[in-house]
Amino acid sequence: MVADHLKTREELLAELTAVRAELRTISNELELVKNSGRIGDLQYLMNNFMSPVAVTAMADRRVLYINESASRYFEVPLSEASGLNVLDFWLYPENRKLFVAELTRRGRVQDFEVFVKSRSGRILCALLAAHTIQFEGQDAILTIFTDITENKLTEDALIESEARSLEIYNLMKLMTDTVPDLIWVKDLNDCYLFTNKAICEKLLMSESTDEPLGKNDLFFAERERLRGYVHTFGEICVDSDEIVKTTRQPGRFVEEGLVRGRLLVLDVYKTPLFDESGILIGTVGAGRDITQDRENKEALLLSKERYRLLLENVRDVLWVMDKNLRFTFVTPSITTLSGYTPEEFLSLSPYVHMTPRSQQMYEIAVRRGLEREAEGVRNESPRLWKFEWKCKDGSVVWVETLTSILRAEDGSFQGIIGVSRDNTSHMRVLKELKLAKEAALTANRTKSEFLANMSHEIRTPMNAVLGMLQLLRETPLNREQMDYANTALTSGESLLNLISEILDFSKIEAGKVELVEERFALKPLVESVLYSFYSLIDRQRIMFCFVCQENVPAYIRADATRLRQILFNLLGNAVKFTEEGRISISLAALPSSTAGKIRLSFEIRDTGIGIPEIVTSRLFEPFVQADGSFRRKYRGTGLGLSIVKRLVELMGGQVHLASVEGQGTAVDFEIQVEPCESCDSLDNEVVNIHENKAAVLRILVVEDEAINAQVVSAMLRNLGHGVVVASNGRLALETLESEIFDCILMDIQMPEMDGIETSIAIRQRAGGNRLDIPIIALTAHAVQGDRERFLAAGMNDYITKPLNMGMLKEVLKNVVGRRYTGWEA
Repeated sequence: MVADHLKTREELLAELTAVRAELRTISNELELVKNSGRIGDLQYLMNNFMSPVAVTAMADRRVLYINESASRYFEVPLSEASGLNVLDFWLYPENRKLFVAELTRRGRVQDFEVFVKSRSGRILCALLAAHTIQFEGQDAILTIFTDITENKLTEDALIESEARSLEIYNLMKLMTDTVPDLIWVKDLNDCYLFTNKAICEKLLMSESTDEPLGKNDLFFAERERLRGYVHTFGEICVDSDEIVKTTRQPGRFVEEGLVRGRLLVLDVYKTPLFDESGILIGTVGAGRDITQDRENKEALLLSKERYRLLLENVRDVLWVMDKNLRFTFVTPSITTLSGYTPEEFLSLSPYVHMTPRSQQMYEIAVRRGLEREAEGVRNESPRLWKFEWKCKDGSVVWVETLTSILRAEDGSFQGIIGVSRDNTSHMRVLKELKLAKEAALTANRTKSEFLANMSHEIRTPMNAVLGMLQLLRETPLNREQMDYANTALTSGESLLNLISEILDFSKIEAGKVELVEERFALKPLVESVLYSFYSLIDRQRIMFCFVCQENVPAYIRADATRLRQILFNLLGNAVKFTEEGRISISLAALPSSTAGKIRLSFEIRDTGIGIPEIVTSRLFEPFVQADGSFRRKYRGTGLGLSIVKRLVELMGGQVHLASVEGQGTAVDFEIQVEPCESCDSLDNEVVNIHENKAAVLRILVVEDEAINAQVVSAMLRNLGHGVVVASNGRLALETLESEIFDCILMDIQMPEMDGIETSIAIRQRAGGNRLDIPIIALTAHAVQGDRERFLAAGMNDYITKPLNMGMLKEVLKNVVGRRYTGWEA
């Protein structure tokens, strides 16, 4: 068994050396006896020898002889030993082969260590010394056994102990190298006995943990300086090693300095190191890097100071409420806002600071908020409140407050934090703005009424002027008289166009224009606009061209009137500014990001005079013209392109203009439209009134202006129709009681009964006429909403004044023709 007290390695080696010396002495004595040839003396010597001795046959490995010590050692009686197989006593039989081989080669063996076993199975360790001899007439081996079992077990235990200690040391080193803290051990001379990875990397700048062993801090400081670094760590600190060694008590220290030019601050814990006898042999230290902690603490202190200065000097009022909705904190700025000191403010209920109306709003908001909290509905977004605030002196101010919910880590409601500011001046401005808005709306309504009246007042006399000129052209005139009439009619139409542009722009500016979408054939619309300009150009010098891509749908849904107006303006400019060359329209369809829509892309290009680059970017602004001087050649209001831009944007698109002075201009625009597979055409009825065979209609004209009535009546008679005139709505109803008519042309603005009231009455009682008798409005009004009001009153269509013979003929054909399909004069 292993001794209770393990011997040191040195003690075991000394004992083993003594045993081997004794074995050599015995072997030498046996050698002398053997050489003398006195076998009897040899047996006597072996019998009385204290160590186990055995003689075995070389040839067949049988036991020839053992002494009493061997008998006891192997637990074999002397009488039974002879003839036993030697291999039965070798723990590892293969080792005997090595033993015999060495013995054969050298003639003797010294200190051959083997494991043997007794008959009972005990494992023994022995040192063998052997010689070859002649015994009983045959070659034999004389072997002396020296038992080293106990020493071997002790040595193995010592080796195991050292291995365990090394394993523990390696484990401790692995653990200390893993932690971020700096760990070290120093001797009494302050030289390192142990260092972990952290101290080598952060302080000593050592590549391995073995390098610092036997060296002190001064060595590494000087090495760093020789390398060119700034190193001052520990120079301004107390000698903590000396303090711990002197007091023989643990201590905690803050040590700092520069390492490679960067500040390192350590929170160090040191303790004295004693051996088993209580003798001081060194110190043990552990340091934690608190550099970032110190920087954070300093930043926190600075932040607190800034926060304190902010709270003391901020003009807004910052406050906090607890979960019971009582104020727990408020900044000193509350005094400026309300007159209360912070202490006075916190001592009062929130209701004291509110007017009755604000108290009611506060109660509702708090109740709803608490109900949502109870239901688990959480709104974390900041909320803005505006309410009246009662000051200490009794005055009332408007306060704007932004609030957020305060929550604990588990999400539970902990209170409210808010920021409040005096908003009285802003609320006063809002009130003034509200009054100004109401005044503006009133002014806008007045403006709209003015525009409507202006439209009526201008168009009414213009209707007479242009109507009479059109009638005059139908009378027998000589060439000079016809030129005069045409010139007057052209000038009148130009004046009407200028008035229309101004009124259109006013409607767009006021936001009164709404799109009226309908299905129509696209290509014929564009061609009709082109055709209207054919008479205005010299076809010998200017060529018109229209190119339509194949992917353009035949029918679309959009505001045909506004599209026609855009094309009229752009083509009108092209015609006005092009004296020779080419004017072209190209049309293509492009995909749109809006579902069910496409983009129609138009380009109007001309080879006219072009536009100076300096004004190109401003042409879409109202009243801007390329030439605004008194000497300009081309006249106009400068509103055409501005109207185009507003209408294109209203139709979901954009317009762009590019021009080179002297070379021409290109305008492209896109609008969003809905493609259609077919086009609705007036209830699918076919109108069959031919221009050369106009239907003879009996028409009631309701018009209070005598001149306008004369103009309309003359136009209708020239078209071959019969006419009866009623000067107001009441007379029109009386006339309808006694006469039958095919159509009614109804003026809108009349005394006693206006056109809308009269139309409603006609739809209710048409006398001897059908209730669905066509009614066409004659109006000088041209503002947004007129068309809808006319249709709602039961009218079928409307014509704006001044009247045009062609327009009058077209409307009669479209509206009245449906009732007389297939009827010809």
